[in-house]
Amino acid sequence: MKSSFELNSGTFRQVGDYRISNLALPTEEASIKLGKWEMLHKDYLINHLS
Repeated sequence: MKSSFELNSGTFRQVGDYRISNLALPTEEASIKLGKWEMLHKDYLINHLS
């Protein structure tokens, strides 16, 4: 029986006794539009956690 991951074109590789999914990050950076509160939070993190 195939898992839902395999039914959606996902693949696995065998490492010893374990099956590990083959996942990859997208090669292009996704553009995300941040709202007012996200920008304020980002600014806070940059200024207070460096």
